[in-house]
Amino acid sequence: MAEMLGTHGDIYQTDLDHCSCEDFQRRGLPCKHIYKLALSRGYSADTFFSARSDVVWYADGCKVYHVNPECRGLRNRYSRRSTVSMAEYSGLRPCKSCCKDQ
Repeated sequence: MAEMLGTHGDIYQTDLDHCSCEDFQRRGLPCKHIYKLALSRGYSADTFFSARSDVVWYADGCKVYHVNPECRGLRNRYSRRSTVSMAEYSGLRPCKSCCKDQ
């Protein structure tokens, strides 16, 4: 947990999965404080996502997300990474094959 200084001087309790700022509390999506913390710790996009526990994959034009990047629903498709909350915020729903235990 780190204390991150906000734009207007407020201090927020932040880690890579949560932030006490209003934006994160309202949307549940990574906020600028989480990204700033990740960058300050030397995370690249790859390591930022691998440090999170809620990473999912989806393909462009697909309406579902996958917890398993090897899921048959992603076979032969270029997949992108996201988080569960970002995927659901975008209107994606869980894959019935690989997300059934989630």
